[in-house]
Amino acid sequence: MSLKVELDVGKLFKIGVIKTRTIISKFNIGHLLLISLALHLFVMCFPNDGGMVFDEVHYVKATEAHLQGIGANAEHSPLVKVFMSFMFRIFGDYWFTWRFPIVISCILTMLAFYYVAEYFLGERYALLATAFLSLDTVFFIHGTIYLLDMPAIMFGIGSIALWLKGKHKWSAVTMALALLCKEIALFFLFALVVYVLYENRDKLRRTHEKKRQLKRFFSLPLTFVLLTGAITFSGLWIYDVAYTIPSNVTVSNTIHNNVVLNESQVPITTEVWTEINTYTSYITNPIEHIQLMLTYHGTLMTNLNSSIYGFEKPWNWIFPAGLNEILVHPTYFAVKVQAGDKIFYPINYQAQATLPIWYSVWMVLPMAIYQLLRREDKKLSVMLLAWFVSTYGGFTILELMKHSTGFNYYFIYTVPMLCLGIANFWKNVRNEKFRLAGMSFHLFATFLFFLWYFPIGVIR
Repeated sequence: MSLKVELDVGKLFKIGVIKTRTIISKFNIGHLLLISLALHLFVMCFPNDGGMVFDEVHYVKATEAHLQGIGANAEHSPLVKVFMSFMFRIFGDYWFTWRFPIVISCILTMLAFYYVAEYFLGERYALLATAFLSLDTVFFIHGTIYLLDMPAIMFGIGSIALWLKGKHKWSAVTMALALLCKEIALFFLFALVVYVLYENRDKLRRTHEKKRQLKRFFSLPLTFVLLTGAITFSGLWIYDVAYTIPSNVTVSNTIHNNVVLNESQVPITTEVWTEINTYTSYITNPIEHIQLMLTYHGTLMTNLNSSIYGFEKPWNWIFPAGLNEILVHPTYFAVKVQAGDKIFYPINYQAQATLPIWYSVWMVLPMAIYQLLRREDKKLSVMLLAWFVSTYGGFTILELMKHSTGFNYYFIYTVPMLCLGIANFWKNVRNEKFRLAGMSFHLFATFLFFLWYFPIGVIR
């Protein structure tokens, strides 16, 4: 007796599709954050022998100086270094303490970003936007190693999220914390102020008196800026009083000559020695601190024509002129292993632009401009354009003025805006099949790119 089993391939395929959709429908922001946290915790373990990745060498030493009461690295905002000095004192000075707080700040950044995206796009597309953000290589690396950027981005995006939820005072406090983490967060302040002005535009139409119109129009954003500035200023002042911060060191050399005479008062020799005097001036208030920061950043300048790497110029981040701009990128840290003729890189932190995200600017901006011109609800378009102009535009202006960019990682201040714009683009594609196919292909291409440049060798 034999039993024949006939398989209905079409039916099995439909069942598989239904089950897949069920799994996807149950996938939420909590699952995404847990997966991202696991990846960060894995990568942060390398190197674990005291090796430092990229600018960790500067910030670890600066944090160690803070343990001695010395405000080192004063050219950058102090909050992260102060917080990390307490972490060092409690948990010790080694790789886990350096990186774990940054990993947590990265996960919180994605959570804050999710709330921003949810406000504009809804839960489904907010999850898509956050998934793209989690797969950006440079963003991921800077969310794993001890650098100042991720805490600043966390508070900057957190401030935007709080504003959208109507918690304006807490938004100002959070923006001040962003500025105290890294001064570049000033670009987030510019973007949010533009959005607030747009959001506040209706107050210009409620009265015919021009003075009252302007007062009502500017009162809320001005209050926000003043409160943010006051908290930032106060935080710097407390820091300047609590720590010894050298601002300038002057060394003077004085040459002394002494003619030696014998008993008959006849010169027999000449003694020559040099007296070296060192004079150190210290910062005592926020004004002096801000002056030092401006002086330091004002001296960072390179020859515009001396650059040999395309990634040093902001315009090449989104509009490459050739393969040099696309494939050449900074290497933060690498371990090379050679076995015969084969070479392996088990650890390789490469700040490679995630092309499916970075080059999406050419689909994100046209869509935002189109919605700005054609839609009644222009809030998302204003946010996207203000964010892009403030961050990317800010770095482009600085490069044109000072030629001091040097690295492509500054684009991570713009990357969240692009991820928000990508989700907005696909949401507004009318054809459902094309939208689903394009969205899936875009995300899958980003995932493959992320996997290829993953800091710990997986498939490379």
